[in-house]
Parts: sequence; C-alpha cells; structure tokens
Amino acid sequence: MIFLASTPAEFSEKLRQLGEPIRRDGSFTGVLLILLGVAAVVVFANYMGKLQELLRKPIAPSDPERLYFGLLKRLPLNRTQRNGLIGLARELRLEHPTILLISESLFDRYLEQWRRHQRISLPSVRPTMDDNQWINTRQILFPSN
Repeated sequence: MIFLASTPAEFSEKLRQLGEPIRRDGSFTGVLLILLGVAAVVVFANYMGKLQELLRKPIAPSDPERLYFGLLKRLPLNRTQRNGLIGLARELRLEHPTILLISESLFDRYLEQWRRHQRISLPSVRPTMDDNQWINTRQILFPSN
C-alpha cells in the first residue's frame, strides 16, 4: 500500500509507480483505482468525523417514569392494575418506579409502605384496587410464587 512507506522518498516512489500505468497507456483501470482510493479516503474521513461528533454529544438522561409506563404497557395487566401501580409509584414519589417490578420483596415493601400511608391520608387519593386485585397483580408480576 502507498501509506505503508516509511520515508517521504518511498512514499513519492509508490505514488509514481501507481501513476505509471496511467502515464504509459492511459489505463482506465488505473484511473478507476485512484478515484476509488480517493473516494475511500473521503468516506473514511466522513465516518470518523461523524463518530467523533457522536462521542462528543452529551447522553440524554433517562426518564424513569417513561420506562415504567412502557414496561407496564407490555405486561399482561388490565387497566385497573396498571393505574393502581402508577398511582402507587406516584403517591410514594418513587424516583425510579420500575423498582416495583424488580423483585417480590421490593414490591411487598413498597405496597406495605403505601398501605400505611393510606391509613393517614384521604381515601379519595387511593388507587382503586382492593386486596384481591393487589394479590392478582403481584401474581402477574412475579408468576413463580
């Protein structure tokens, strides 16, 4: 390759050798090879520029609530169960509500915390689910037990 030459003199000689078929007989193949080489260098430089631009862009922070809503939509929950889980996370002001979906013990802990909170607060702000619906929701989220 041309770029493997170690000195400027060798580089010049390689370029001269590459251009020799074109000077000698006007070879179409030689011209095509040079054009392809130039195009490859341009494409590579453009790719490297785009890559550097992507690496410099700040990564947008994730939206934990949007993740939570997206996961709830994909789970086989009915509307009441989904709204109950949304209300539970909002009333407890969970920064990362998806934590409710990670393990049974976390789900149980936050549900119990919410229930204690409900004894103090107004009944009108409760998600509309009774104990049986919470049990069914838990069984859907954690089917192994």
